[in-house]
Amino acid sequence: MNVDTATIALVCAVQGLASGFVPGRRRWLCLAIFGAAMLAGMAVAASIADRIFPQCSGGVRGWAALAAIGCAVSTHLADSAIRRAAPLFALNAGLCCGVAAICAGASELAWALPWLSLALPARWAVERGGALAVKIVCSWLLAVLVLAAAMSFMAVTPGYMPDHLE
Repeated sequence: MNVDTATIALVCAVQGLASGFVPGRRRWLCLAIFGAAMLAGMAVAASIADRIFPQCSGGVRGWAALAAIGCAVSTHLADSAIRRAAPLFALNAGLCCGVAAICAGASELAWALPWLSLALPARWAVERGGALAVKIVCSWLLAVLVLAAAMSFMAVTPGYMPDHLE
């Protein structure tokens, strides 16, 4: 698993955990929007990748991490705001995840997509009063994503990213 795959997996994990806070059928709608947006992002990125993303790894990884940061922060919103904003966060995360998947290679999605299933235990925990535990996990992932986004936008220095000699 490479860095791009880890970023996509983090986006999927955060989207799954954030979907646990969305009640009822709307949760499945958010996951469907995420999947459809990811496929749309992959289709658009595949058609223009050679022109726009000649070295797409770092910047796209950073934008995908920023989209997941939005999902992680959404778990700390009030319930009524989560219901209204969840489809928008799912759309944004899905698009960024699809573009990042094209940069990483579409075969890497097999490692990342199972993390969406975190919606089931997250919802189970939220329904039984364990919302704080899910929010703590989202906050931890938020810290990891902030570091991933910051590292992808930094200048390349030896030791952080492969250089032309590797």
